[in-house]
Amino acid sequence: MSSVIKIKYPMPYAEPISLALGFFDGIHIGHRAVVMAARGSGECRAATLFCGTKTRHANIFDIPERIKRLGGIGVQAVIEIDFDSALANLTPEQFVDSLVACYNITTIACGQDFRFGKDCVGDADTLTRLCNKYKIPVSVVPMIEGVSGTNIAEQLQNGDIGKANDLLTTNYAVYGKVIRGRQVGRTMGIPTANIVQPNSCAILKAGVYGGKAIVGGVTYKAVVNVGTRPTFDDDTSLIETHIIDFAGDIYDADIRVIFEQRIRDVVRFGSQAELIAQIKSDIQKVKI
Repeated sequence: MSSVIKIKYPMPYAEPISLALGFFDGIHIGHRAVVMAARGSGECRAATLFCGTKTRHANIFDIPERIKRLGGIGVQAVIEIDFDSALANLTPEQFVDSLVACYNITTIACGQDFRFGKDCVGDADTLTRLCNKYKIPVSVVPMIEGVSGTNIAEQLQNGDIGKANDLLTTNYAVYGKVIRGRQVGRTMGIPTANIVQPNSCAILKAGVYGGKAIVGGVTYKAVVNVGTRPTFDDDTSLIETHIIDFAGDIYDADIRVIFEQRIRDVVRFGSQAELIAQIKSDIQKVKI
């Protein structure tokens, strides 16, 4: 996977591009279909995405994670447009004219439910009509029933990580920098790497999950506690990751936590010994 070029609208980009339009907050099955439609001819030097920052729900991934995943499916450049008042007040025609003025667009792809322009009055048919005057063909990708960012956000909030991962076609993951916690896990012989879940992203339901952690390019099995620590009367919400078979100081290091299965709810235990026994049981349930 080559490095993705990041373009901040309205910074121009002269290379010919096949443009996939959308918010791409989760890079789910539907988003991938739009990208594949944009890349279809293979004649352009870059498949370029419009990554908006406003959605009807919390974003599934933050922008760095989105860009990483887009690069993984062949996107070569990403145009990031901030959804500010100026953009919100553009008519559909003004929006299309601004894109054509900035970029050498050869083709465009969008989803059937794509909306744009002031008050979202523009749709896929509007886009097709407006692009005709520039002789830019538009490919409209049919919606996939049950697949939407809203649906995925709801699955995450409900703790149904399996369903969310199916819709994403890859496992849900978060990035973060390891912060110093109370080090209670270390005193119990079960140290954890703690990160704060990004405020801009959909909140995963509190609970204990099995998955993986990537540290310094190495992947390890992991058991992850999302939420608070009621046994210790600590109501600070964190993502605590016990990295299985890992030893070392990784404070201030970047870590990627991948969620593959939900093991149980967060509960209060009567003693530290009970908690330790349960965590050891949780570790045994983490799939290979």
